[in-house]
Amino acid sequence: MTPLTTRLECMENLWNGYTFYKTPGARAEFVVLVVLASSALAAATALAIPPLRRRLLRAIKKRRASSYPDPEERDGFLKDMA
Repeated sequence: MTPLTTRLECMENLWNGYTFYKTPGARAEFVVLVVLASSALAAATALAIPPLRRRLLRAIKKRRASSYPDPEERDGFLKDMA
């Protein structure tokens, strides 16, 4: 088992950009992978915590409600959230 300090130094090197990839394409692929993993983790966390889940779903519903041209129809759509 590697010591904790060695593992932390490896993580620090990755986050600082000291990757071992020789080509720009491989480095870009790594960056995309990190961004996708971070986004997935953030979305999973937001959906797992009830207050954040309600806030996230309400924001999505508000965005969809803004597409209704009729204010009364929009209010009826948003009333389902309460």
